[in-house]
Amino acid sequence: MSWPVYTETFIRRRSLAAGTWNWTVPAGKRAIVKSVVVVQTGATAGLAEILINNVACHIVQVPAAASASALELLAVAYAGQVVGAYASQANFDITVSGWLLSDVGALSSDIPAPTWDFEVGAEALPHAA
Repeated sequence: MSWPVYTETFIRRRSLAAGTWNWTVPAGKRAIVKSVVVVQTGATAGLAEILINNVACHIVQVPAAASASALELLAVAYAGQVVGAYASQANFDITVSGWLLSDVGALSSDIPAPTWDFEVGAEALPHAA
């Protein structure tokens, strides 16, 4: 069975003012954020954040004067969750892209916890000198 997978740009924003831009994962879909590019086209240093459901998954301090940051990442957002991009200053170009999949599974909170092969209270390994 093949699952439709689409490469998508979730957010592409030229910020003329500081702020947050959001994209909501559609019903029946799962978004995998794979790539973030932040470009400061102005002269003021600032902060850019990528958020999933209001939790930061990437924060970058961008220095002034036409600098850029590119990141490959693996972050999952489920149907109804929000992918956000925040710019603390004007003149930030932010692109967030990745895969959009048909979601046939459950949230990870519905998956049983793994069983670990270690003993609680076991002696720690010595540190290498």
